[in-house]
Amino acid sequence: EEFKAKHTSTHTRKNIRLSNLQDWMNHNEETIGLLEEDQLHERQKNSRKSESRSRGRQRTENEKDGTRYYSEEIETILRELNTNVDTGLTEQEAKERRKKYGPNELPKPPPPSLLKMFIKQLMDFMVLILLAAAIASFSLGDYIEGGVLIAVVATNITIGLVEEWKAERALLELKELSVPSATVIRESERSVIPSAQVTVGDIIYMEEGVQIPADIRFTECINLQTVEAALTGESAPVDKDPKPIHSDEVIPIADRHNMGYMSTNVARGRGKGVVVRIGKKTQVGRITLDIGKKDGESNQTLLQQRLQYLGKVLVFLSIFLCAIIVGVSFLRRYLDYGSISGESVRSIITVGVSLAVSVIPEGLVAVVTVTMAFGVKRMAKRNSIVRKLPAVETLGSVTTICADKTGTLTEGIMKAEEILVEGKKYTFTGAGQTPDGKLMYGDKEMTPADMSDALKLALTATTLCNNAVLQKDENGEWESHGDPTEVAMLMTGYKGGHPKDELLQHSTFLFEIPFDSIRKMMSVGFKDRNGDTTIWAKGATAVLIDKCTHAIDNAGQKIELSQSVKTEIERHDRDMASRGLRVLGVAFKQMGQHGCTQEDAEKELVFLGLVGLYDPPREGVQAMIHRCNEAGINVVMITGDNHLTAKAIAIELGIIKPGKEKGTVMKGDEVDKMKTKDIALLERMPSVFARMSPHNKLKIVKALRKRGEVVAMTGDGVNDAPAISHADVAIAMGSATDLTKDCASIILVNNNFSSIVAAVEEGRRIYDNIQKFILYLLSCNSSEIYVMMMATFLGWPVPFTPVMILWANLIADVPPALALGIDPPEDGILNRGPRDPKTAIFTRATTAVVLFQGFMMSGITLGIYAIAIYVEGYRLPRGDETSRARGLAFVTLVMIQLIHAYLSRNIKESAFNRKIFANWWLNFGVFGSMLLLIGACYVPWVKDILGQHELNWLDWLQILACLAIYVIAVEIQKWVLRVYARRRRHQLGDTHSHAFFEDV
Repeated sequence: EEFKAKHTSTHTRKNIRLSNLQDWMNHNEETIGLLEEDQLHERQKNSRKSESRSRGRQRTENEKDGTRYYSEEIETILRELNTNVDTGLTEQEAKERRKKYGPNELPKPPPPSLLKMFIKQLMDFMVLILLAAAIASFSLGDYIEGGVLIAVVATNITIGLVEEWKAERALLELKELSVPSATVIRESERSVIPSAQVTVGDIIYMEEGVQIPADIRFTECINLQTVEAALTGESAPVDKDPKPIHSDEVIPIADRHNMGYMSTNVARGRGKGVVVRIGKKTQVGRITLDIGKKDGESNQTLLQQRLQYLGKVLVFLSIFLCAIIVGVSFLRRYLDYGSISGESVRSIITVGVSLAVSVIPEGLVAVVTVTMAFGVKRMAKRNSIVRKLPAVETLGSVTTICADKTGTLTEGIMKAEEILVEGKKYTFTGAGQTPDGKLMYGDKEMTPADMSDALKLALTATTLCNNAVLQKDENGEWESHGDPTEVAMLMTGYKGGHPKDELLQHSTFLFEIPFDSIRKMMSVGFKDRNGDTTIWAKGATAVLIDKCTHAIDNAGQKIELSQSVKTEIERHDRDMASRGLRVLGVAFKQMGQHGCTQEDAEKELVFLGLVGLYDPPREGVQAMIHRCNEAGINVVMITGDNHLTAKAIAIELGIIKPGKEKGTVMKGDEVDKMKTKDIALLERMPSVFARMSPHNKLKIVKALRKRGEVVAMTGDGVNDAPAISHADVAIAMGSATDLTKDCASIILVNNNFSSIVAAVEEGRRIYDNIQKFILYLLSCNSSEIYVMMMATFLGWPVPFTPVMILWANLIADVPPALALGIDPPEDGILNRGPRDPKTAIFTRATTAVVLFQGFMMSGITLGIYAIAIYVEGYRLPRGDETSRARGLAFVTLVMIQLIHAYLSRNIKESAFNRKIFANWWLNFGVFGSMLLLIGACYVPWVKDILGQHELNWLDWLQILACLAIYVIAVEIQKWVLRVYARRRRHQLGDTHSHAFFEDV
């Protein structure tokens, strides 16, 4: 307690605020292990007897926070946790422990606070100005206008609050869609469960790429390395060993080689471990509790930040313009009457403030957030989970998709098609991931009695040199766990009468040298009942034959692996690969009773044969690649497979056009010899990259980006993570390793390439819709200030009252803008080229469109206002708020703005070329706003508040005429844009033109 008090006071005095995990770990004497270190220093000052007592206290504290597990023997830990490394927990035990220890989850951030959101909305600059105007109205005795201003403030706050709440809730729901999982051993069988269900005492099975779900003590490590950068800041993989660490000193986390920690990743090898701490009691959980989320952290995308900046610019611009209007109004009032009354001052200032509030699109960023959030939810329904919002913006700009072949372009469900031993080809029947099937030689079914010794050895190699697991579920159905390639290799043994469980009855596992993307092979050592050791190996043919000194010939005899024999093996390998098969070689070595070290295991092997695996292309991928080509997106295949296999699949999918194969394929050894800048300068970028290492993939992504491409990279393995993390859009498969998912901004739940195309389409739709409502809002809002400015300069009576301006802001801005944010995608959205990500929303073209449309609205409104006053005799004394002319101008402008929502659904295509009423939300918003506008003309108490006058049938005919004039003018403007765009395409020779507003 004394040390605890000292620890607390130290923190209080220093008031430490740490910003990231690395800082936190650098201050570990003030965080992890501080209590233990203080006790250790204290013990060093005392006698040996006192040291013994302190050591007892140290053990007690260690038992509380889990730091003692690295020093204990494995058997002791298993006994204390009442678990077994081979059988694990029973389901009943796991259920009881979950009740006791709780879920394996880190503390969740608090849900969005309505109070904080309310305060944020209330402190908005324009809301404060409105409140000031309302207070001024009340102080001058104008209670109706003050009440309306308060109502407008309340409405604005409510709308902003609802929009922000929806956005926050939508994003929180999306986070729940991606649930991490863990492989545990329960009742002697492997099971994949959500990580939240892992509990203390569970036995965890880990392999390359898996994220460790809790704090564990390793019980078995086979070439196991983990990346603990998230915890220690060290990026280099750490070797793991299950041996206990005996020391009186407290061992730093980075040096605990027998421990694994929650949220760290397995970089290589495989292993097992027992869970010792879960949830908030893990090392990462303690960090989460101590640090929490930084205040003021911004999760806004680049587009949102740009729009926020735009909003600030518009605030100052509108204030400046309104100040001009107010100043000119004062000047004219003084020139006309020789003085300015207090009532006139109040009236003019209120109009100016109301106009400024109306012009500024204060809900711009909020509407963008809602649009993006709902777009992301639509993407989730199409099997694409967005983890990082900026990816949504970039999707519409993608020019190249680098797709992993296996599992993305193909089914990812390997099936062993054939095995070549002694020059004879044997085929397999049945499915690839179940043991149902047979081994055939021509039309003859092969039984173990019919097989040669070499064939038996080859099937044994495919079965034992394998980490896949086959078992029956509770319904008696076969289920497999492991890499699809390994599962397919495992099935060859079952179909050939050499099931793994029977082979293991006669053999004892000794060691494993795991497969990785650099070595491209795997080896295991087994000892039989006689004590003889045998090495079994498999791997890429080119790699494996370099490890072999002998082979089995067509007569079944062991011969020296001469150059001619190698050439023959390579010929068979090329033949199988050219038929689209993935080819693996198998080999063995008998060591007798002399034993073997891992260093010598992969030397002087005997080559047995070749296994051909087939992974069929996914249904619909060929059509999707064609759609990508139409959208101006190039598809590049990147794979670790043989270049002939990759080429055959690429031709089948349409990535490579028949007859145009030259220069379309590049191998890994060729990439190794080139620098990134040299690849970027290639006249023609290859469409297929084969035999790629992780470094090769990263080099290709960098080269493509140097060429100016916007790259989306897909992957599922640890070897894909470096390249994915450097891509503009990082896409992980749903079956990807946890490390790869951590690097990704988008996860494809169904592993399907079609989902990538759908995500690109959705990304373009989201950006288009954001642009639509931004241009709509600015066109409409600018028209109001043009009307007021021109009327003021011309010396006309003020066209709109403050209440009218605010009412127009409510009914003509929010409903149509929100509806445009969820507008259906435009026809042919994938038939145009990608958007340049550097292009701003406001180009010269879009700025011209906004100015033209704003001036057209204001010009028509001023025209009907002038006609009403000076031609039709509606002229009444200035300041009369019941003026029919004023009411006619107001209804005309708002009706034009509402109709303009339909014209804004496409910047250059005619509104009549589309299904004009296809957006039901827009129909509801526009016609609902029209009803509110018409109600303001005829409902007594509403029209009194607004100062509106009832309109007769002649007035409505004039309004309809104004609407027709505006629609015709905008359609002419769009026709001009289309003509100009065609000329630009012709000049640039661009068959996949960007939208017009991006071309300059």
